[in-house]
Amino acid sequence: MGFSPRTHGLIFCSPWQSRSLVDGLAPESYRILSSAEMGLALGLRAVAVRKKDLPKGPPVHSGGGTAKLISYDWTIWAGSPARFEAGTPAVINCIALARALQLRNGGRNPENPFNSGNTGNPEIGSEPRVPEEDPGKDFTGLRGKELLNAFRDTCIGKDLAVPTTNGPAAFLNFDSAASTPAFEPVWEAYRKALYRTEGNELIQAVRSRCARFLGVDPGEFDLHFCANTTEAVNLVASGLTGTTSSEVEPVIVNSLLEHSSNDLPWMTHTPFQTLRLSVDKKGFFDLAGLDRILTEYNHRKLHGKKRVTLVALSGASNVLGTCNDMEAAARIVHAHGGRLLVDGAQWVAHRPVDLTRVGMDAFVLSAHKIYAPFGSGLLVIRKGILPADPPRDGEENLAGLAALGKILDILDRIGMDVVAREEERLGIRMIRGLKSIPGLQLYGPDGAEPEDMDRRVGVFAFNIQNMVSFKVGKELAARNGIGIRVGCHCAHILVKHVLGVGPGLERFQRFIQTLVPGMTFPGMARVSLGLENTEEDVDALLAALRALAADRGKDPRPDPEARTLVKSFPSQRLAEVYRPVSDDRI
Repeated sequence: MGFSPRTHGLIFCSPWQSRSLVDGLAPESYRILSSAEMGLALGLRAVAVRKKDLPKGPPVHSGGGTAKLISYDWTIWAGSPARFEAGTPAVINCIALARALQLRNGGRNPENPFNSGNTGNPEIGSEPRVPEEDPGKDFTGLRGKELLNAFRDTCIGKDLAVPTTNGPAAFLNFDSAASTPAFEPVWEAYRKALYRTEGNELIQAVRSRCARFLGVDPGEFDLHFCANTTEAVNLVASGLTGTTSSEVEPVIVNSLLEHSSNDLPWMTHTPFQTLRLSVDKKGFFDLAGLDRILTEYNHRKLHGKKRVTLVALSGASNVLGTCNDMEAAARIVHAHGGRLLVDGAQWVAHRPVDLTRVGMDAFVLSAHKIYAPFGSGLLVIRKGILPADPPRDGEENLAGLAALGKILDILDRIGMDVVAREEERLGIRMIRGLKSIPGLQLYGPDGAEPEDMDRRVGVFAFNIQNMVSFKVGKELAARNGIGIRVGCHCAHILVKHVLGVGPGLERFQRFIQTLVPGMTFPGMARVSLGLENTEEDVDALLAALRALAADRGKDPRPDPEARTLVKSFPSQRLAEVYRPVSDDRI
């Protein structure tokens, strides 16, 4: 049977996701290619499935990228392959797999890449010939701010020139909230581990490093490697599904602040009732409301057998940058006999994390949010919460684990307090600059004093009056070579809450999405800071935004790629533009 893009869909996923995807399918309807078959220690699967046999309805694993539009009580799922690729795909790993396959076939690009083909390249599956790491790249003797400055200069792509309307310009990345770049020492660690065939020692070493970095007592917590944050949450949701009993009906509480990775798995893939804790327009939790919910369910027992067993909250918002008081949340949850899971994807790269001090019972993260974008993630969970251990498939990705271990070593030597102070300095500069631009509305916490930065990370969402977010992103790239993120950022419920989208407009959005499946909604523009950013970068961004805001409304020509519907919101007039895009995966 031949495999062709016309008849088959190709899906990249983790081992666990691939098993779930093909469960129940006829063997002749799919074919799985493992990175291990190519001699690559990546823990990656490429699954070709006959399109007519692809599962319908909700995907088995859900979260980032699997949905096009989410509301309080309904979801419009994405098409294939996005619906089956939960979380950010490990793009570099996918490229490595494709290149290895091409080499195995003698450099040809056959129509059927899943055939056995030519195995003539003797280096595939053998130890690679990689240059020895430059000892200087290990920064021997450097620590703190001095190490941070030296490390920043090794950011891969730092000197990349991109075409703009004003000629070639150095690319400026302000999208670290989506995925962080790799730095040379981390890239070298990945390359050296790419062909490893045995990894027990590496796995244990990285597990110990993660425990130290997160303030975890291995005697009280288990650390499980996986593909990303999305998979980690799905692992917990799947594990808890089997814990129902005749005495208790579990209830899950999360919040309006959540990324879809910490929302969809609870809403879609467990039999439990899910409650959403409210947040204000700055993104701060209603902790009194949390106490009230737990009191009603667990103390006063006003809802029969229903008990809140798990509260799953975001440590830092990927849209507003808001950092909530996790210690206070943990005290409330534990006082009522519940457990606290924290989505640490946006937290862990910005400030110190101490699970034991804060009182978290579970913590999830993605390595691609912490400068190791090679398909690894982590679930840290208190012993005894899950009835059985999750699959250990994440340990297959030895290259990704080596990169994660390397970046944690370097960040330990820099000091996360140093990272936080540097981000505080740049964040204050960013907020003051954004607030000074006429016609720009900044969302989320907007205080610009050092004490204000304790309650946020370097993620800033905004809109420019009379200019949709897609246009902002497009113009910054075209004019200045600046990369940002636009859209709803896989946090549709939060974005609609902040923008004041009511039930009527939400129903209209659902109608439009059903009528024209390729359309989406503009949401907000977002800029986010990473280790590679400097004061000069921030100033260049602010200057570009100031010029863009000054030009708003000057060009009367309609965008030929979009149709515009103007809708009045309480805060401003936004142009709701519906156009095919694929940038709301994160």
